Amino acid sequence: MVSRRVAAGWRVESRSGSQAVLVRGQPVNHVLHAFLTVFTCFVWGGVWAVLALTNGVERVVLTVDAQGQVVTVGGALSEGGAVTRTGASGSWPVRSSPRVGAAPSSAGGPSSGGIP
Repeated sequence: MVSRRVAAGWRVESRSGSQAVLVRGQPVNHVLHAFLTVFTCFVWGGVWAVLALTNGVERVVLTVDAQGQVVTVGGALSEGGAVTRTGASGSWPVRSSPRVGAAPSSAGGPSSGGIP
């Protein structure tokens, strides 16, 4: 999972035994853009505004839980069959994917008492 994200352009910001924080994007250098805006008599301000609205840093926390499932907090998984849950804070999307190498199961549907 981590190697697929790194291949897609993510950077590993930190990692521990069961958790990795991945980052994509670069923060906008506001000091440089402020200087350019003043130097160009505020013409650069439009470019700065567009960059500030469209660029940013996206962080994803990948954690392996006690059952061996990879849980993602703060970003979308591109894995098939992921189940969406709400995080404890209510503001971060939490997605869980099947264990790596686990056989597909017919259980876990809405009628079998799985996660809704």
